[in-house]
Amino acid sequence: MGARLNIQLPTHNAQRSSAEIALRSSAFVGVNSAVNGLRSLTSAVCLLASVLLLSSFPAQGALLTFRQGDGSAYSITDGAKIWQANPGNNYPAEVTLDVTASSSPVNDRRTLLSFPAILGSSPGQIPLGSTIVSGQLSLKTSASSSAGTTDTLNLFQVLTSWSEGTVTWSSFNSGGQSGVDYATSAVGSIHPTSVGTTYNIDITPLVSAWSAGANNYGVVIIGQGAVVGDTAYFHSDDAASLTDRPLLTVEYQEPSGGGGAVPEPGNLALIGIGAGLTSVLRKRKAK
Repeated sequence: MGARLNIQLPTHNAQRSSAEIALRSSAFVGVNSAVNGLRSLTSAVCLLASVLLLSSFPAQGALLTFRQGDGSAYSITDGAKIWQANPGNNYPAEVTLDVTASSSPVNDRRTLLSFPAILGSSPGQIPLGSTIVSGQLSLKTSASSSAGTTDTLNLFQVLTSWSEGTVTWSSFNSGGQSGVDYATSAVGSIHPTSVGTTYNIDITPLVSAWSAGANNYGVVIIGQGAVVGDTAYFHSDDAASLTDRPLLTVEYQEPSGGGGAVPEPGNLALIGIGAGLTSVLRKRKAK
């Protein structure tokens, strides 16, 4: 009886080994299939997470320039001086824009300047609601020996509408009143002592206000100083040379609608899942 048992045990063990081998083989195939499926799923999740992450960031900044006569329909520029000594006169098409910082009660000259078509939804315009990265106004003094001034010239946001073809000292409320016709605080200032020189004024906060919905009536340039008759002469939008005319340069980012540069929580979750699955696959491969 003991001999019979010795003969049956190896046969029984051999049958178990065959079953185990078949089971292990089947399990191995199943694991490989699962890993391959997991690898495909990981790729899909990572791809989707990458797309969502990139879409969470704002668009690249764009740069636009506006100068009368540059070929753009939106570069139209309005400029006119108003003169206290001739309060009823309109000066819409002179080749220079004058600003006098004078203590004389009747000789004050101021300049109104605007770019009324820069904002809008058409190509070549700044979309309303854009983030303004920078806004720079460039003015060039004429080559005349008397074009410079030792006084400071301040730029103020204009608060009331005006027309280049009709504005006068009188119609602009006797040259404009602070807090009524123009803002109480200057948005920028220059000290144009040299002739034939371009002066750049940072007006980023003002362009930002226009983009946010404030009325775009341009700026008024007012002299501040005690030198009687010391006048600065800038090339106007009617200057003969295109490159002498006033230039507005604006860098901006269009409204993204994506909540800025911070990814949404759902996007962060997808990124985390993708990273976790990738880590699992790497560890599996290492084994």
